[in-house]
Amino acid sequence: MKTVSDVHDHSFGKNWGVLIEKGLPLKLLTRAVFVVDGAGKVTYAEYVPEVTNHPNYDAALAALKAAAK
Repeated sequence: MKTVSDVHDHSFGKNWGVLIEKGLPLKLLTRAVFVVDGAGKVTYAEYVPEVTNHPNYDAALAALKAAAK
């Protein structure tokens, strides 16, 4: 598992489609979960539509366990 920060140049947010560019005084990222397997393939992606909501942690963990096999 890797947690990333995009505070400086927002390149992750731009490249992964999670940068909120309009409507806020600060550039923030929407909540999202990505699972990437050992070959670098995205096997699970969830973009949470409301930033105050949490992602589906159970589904993300299941995807992570499946990708780890």
